[in-house]
Order: sequence, then C-alpha cells, then structure tokens
Amino acid sequence: MSSQKTRLKSLKDLVDTKIADHFTLDSSALGTHFLTNGNSLRLDLSLARNNNLTPLEIRESLQSTEASLEFIREYSNIGATGTVLEELAKKIEFLNLVVKTYAGRKNRVSSRNQTTFPAAIRKQKKSLNEILQTEKETYRLFKDRLDREELGDDVLQFIEGIVVDAQSPNTCAKNYNDERIVSESIHRAYLNDERVAIITKDFRFKKILVATQQAVSSDENLRLIRDCLLQGKLIIIFGEKEGFYKRYCSSEFNPNHSKIRAYTPL
Repeated sequence: MSSQKTRLKSLKDLVDTKIADHFTLDSSALGTHFLTNGNSLRLDLSLARNNNLTPLEIRESLQSTEASLEFIREYSNIGATGTVLEELAKKIEFLNLVVKTYAGRKNRVSSRNQTTFPAAIRKQKKSLNEILQTEKETYRLFKDRLDREELGDDVLQFIEGIVVDAQSPNTCAKNYNDERIVSESIHRAYLNDERVAIITKDFRFKKILVATQQAVSSDENLRLIRDCLLQGKLIIIFGEKEGFYKRYCSSEFNPNHSKIRAYTPL
C-alpha cells in the first residue's frame, strides 16, 4: 500500500468509527496538503515562472487534491469553517496565477513569432490546472454545505474573543486564523450539542484549545462553554507521515496543569 493510501485509510478509519459527529478540515490538511508529506506545491510565482516545481511535487499534489475531494464527497459530515473557506479562496486565486505563469521564462522554444512548450512542460501545466479545478470544486462543495447551516454570529464573536484572549501574549502568529477555526468549531459543538473534530497538520491547534480551556476553567460565567468542552465535544485529529490519529480530546483537560494523556497513532 502506498504512503498516500496508508494515510487516507488511517483517516477514514477514524471517521468510520464515529469518534465525532462532524469533521472540519483545516487548510493544512486540505487539497494539495491532504495526503502529501513535504512534497506539496511551493506556491511561489517566481518558482513557477522559472519552472522549479518538480514533477514529483505536482504529481503527488494532484493525487492528494483528487483524494481530498473524493473523501469530502464520500462523507456528508465533512465540512469547513468560514475561515477555512477564506483561506481556500486565497489559495485558489494564487494557484490560478501560478498556472498562468508556469514555464513563463524558462524552457521555451521560440521560432520567429511562435513560442512552443516542450511536452513535459505542457503535461505539468495541465496537471497544475487540474489541481486548480479540483480545488475550485472543493470550495464549491464546502460552501454549499456551509450555506445550508444556520449558525448565529453573536455567540461566535463572543467565543472568538475568549479563544484569542486566552493565547499567550508571546505567541507569534501572522494572523488569528487558527484561533478563529477553533472558535468556529467550539461554536458548532456548543450550539448543535455535537462532537466536532478538527483535522489538521498544524501543531498549534492543540495548544490553542488547551489555553482556551485553561481560560474558562475557573470562570463561572463561562460554565456552559467549559462544560461543553469537558464533555469531549472538541477533538484534534493530527496528520503526519505515518497517518492520522486522535491527538487530543477536550475531555482530557486537567485544570491543575498536569500532563494530558497522550494518544498514540492508530
């Protein structure tokens, strides 16, 4: 079994065992990043123009993107938050520019006023466009599922404030998107009384969730959110080279700062 198939099976096993009612795919584990491990596309316009994307990166990213869309289609309880959709929209916009500029300077063969591309370059450009179209379809599918849900904004803004304020002032982050995704997931779990799992490859999510639980642990005004999390309503599923595994469940939180019981990969 290939490494990508092994990773996919590990994730499907988790979904099939119904460890959560709803699963949210984070951007770090979506599309080109879904099943790749260090070989996903380096989306840089200068690299694209100079033809520095390797055939392996393109091939594995295409396989990963197609598997990601198929996985989402297979399970109706796979979704994305509004923040993930925003990130995916930006990625699609940038990927579109990469496709347009790919092989823009190097390896062209010119004859008078006509420019042609070697067969290998044309093939890679075609694969990049297939990745782009698959990412667009993923966005449409996620947006359709999200638009059918009714989740109020007032409570979400309140929870987001708690999550952001709970983080260490020394935390260096280029934005608060990870915090927003955690907030949106808590919001869903709280309003719908369901278990929500965030599928990610980003180590920050566990830290964000634990810090949030620490912040609400002694505040009686936040008892409902605290109890929701202590009931195990939020789960972090982490993906790495060996596959996906349940890394943390909010029911494992210890307010006395003792170590959280570790989960081992399945």
